[in-house]
Amino acid sequence: MRSRRGVASNPMTTTPHLPRMPFTDSNILAIFADKKRQTRRIPCAANSIGWKHGLDLSMAVISNHDHGCCLVSGGVILRPKLKPGDRVAATEAFQWAASMGVCNKADDYLIYRATDPDWSTTEGWKWRPPMFMKADYSRLTLEITEVRAQKIQEISHMDSMVEGCSGRIGFSVLWDSINKTRSSWESNGPVWAYTFRRVK
Repeated sequence: MRSRRGVASNPMTTTPHLPRMPFTDSNILAIFADKKRQTRRIPCAANSIGWKHGLDLSMAVISNHDHGCCLVSGGVILRPKLKPGDRVAATEAFQWAASMGVCNKADDYLIYRATDPDWSTTEGWKWRPPMFMKADYSRLTLEITEVRAQKIQEISHMDSMVEGCSGRIGFSVLWDSINKTRSSWESNGPVWAYTFRRVK
């Protein structure tokens, strides 16, 4: 029997209805180890105020000031939905034990891929992606402490370390492994750069 390390026996682990922010397995582990305190996200309808379909941000003007930050493109002003003081639920790849025949429905519990990857070797096993995790079942609550708008290549060596990487090169590799098809490192598109602290 595999270890239940990292499994929630009582799956209601955080405040419900928090905004969700998905993370990869490696990022989840880095947050748990207090090695990751920043994340960068491509602006989109889900995380931005003022978004319009077909908006081209390749030539967007970036503005950061005391009252917040924004991107301006084609007369459209785009602002991040999250602001300092907001809290988010970090979501991750997971699965319900009962749905894979591990236990009875009455004894159901969550299995998280980041801390229990060995379940992947089970025949027929399928993980559910972070986007399908409800905020109620997140193991990590993060509080936003700073939001900036910047080009992805503007990340400093220090910030790349706070992103949980070994430097800018390491961060560029991680970025492209997740976002290359949407906004590659080479394209140097704009991002929302969030600094956060772990609340839970």
